[in-house]
Amino acid sequence: MIILLDMDNVLCDFDKGFIRKWKKIFPEKNYIPYEKRKTFSVVQDYPESEKNCIMRIFSEPDLFFSLKPIPGAIDAIHKLRELGNEVFLC
Repeated sequence: MIILLDMDNVLCDFDKGFIRKWKKIFPEKNYIPYEKRKTFSVVQDYPESEKNCIMRIFSEPDLFFSLKPIPGAIDAIHKLRELGNEVFLC
């Protein structure tokens, strides 16, 4: 079986990584804590005036490389492979 896994909030904690980048790049701006978000999409939760800031963070070259794995995610990938599956990250 071929299994495709998404990174964002499946294997890696995208929300914490996003906030970490926000604080680093825009320390003077307020961010929306995860607990106060209303939608799955970061873009939809922020006002239109902050869209350029969000796009700047999304285009950071190390954004995805800096994300921390969700506990158990790496072990789950190994288990899926041990069971004979082909696992790919999207």
